[in-house]
Amino acid sequence: MHRASGAPRSEIKEEPKAGDIRGGEYPVACARALDNSALNKSALDKSAPRKTDMQDIALRTPQLAAWLAGTDIGLLELRTPEGTLRLGRQGDEIIELPDEEAEPELRVIHAPSVGVFLHSHPMATVPLVRIGERVEAGQAVGLLKIGPLLLPVTAPQAGIVDGVHAADGLAVGYGTPLLDLHPL
Repeated sequence: MHRASGAPRSEIKEEPKAGDIRGGEYPVACARALDNSALNKSALDKSAPRKTDMQDIALRTPQLAAWLAGTDIGLLELRTPEGTLRLGRQGDEIIELPDEEAEPELRVIHAPSVGVFLHSHPMATVPLVRIGERVEAGQAVGLLKIGPLLLPVTAPQAGIVDGVHAADGLAVGYGTPLLDLHPL
């Protein structure tokens, strides 16, 4: 494969080879499920032990590391329902990186109906929750007043109230963001 200097990469005409996962400006790796034609006899044998996706990936880690070494990619992350494999560069070597513990994202509590959002019961002066307060799943965090009816707005899971979007007494529609909840 040759190209004239200055020629864009897209002008390179090369037929992909079997197993070639390069394409576009940057190499992209993707996983695909086996179709029926790719099943071999041992996979059809119910008595044979089956490998999970992560076991298969773990066995292929040296191949993936060799492929990654030949590219300009700094991090390769493969996710499956069983787990995540992360390969990265440390100097000239390709190493397996530990899983990053992602910080849980804020969960927005939305209005379950139309109505007037209330921070507290009309007969009480103290709000049901305050910013920074811990709440349990199912705990009332506000009320929607629909005519004479008071509909509780509940926390979908345990967490800490991180913010309030709707002011007390604000008319809201279905799905309007009311509060932010930081999951525990």
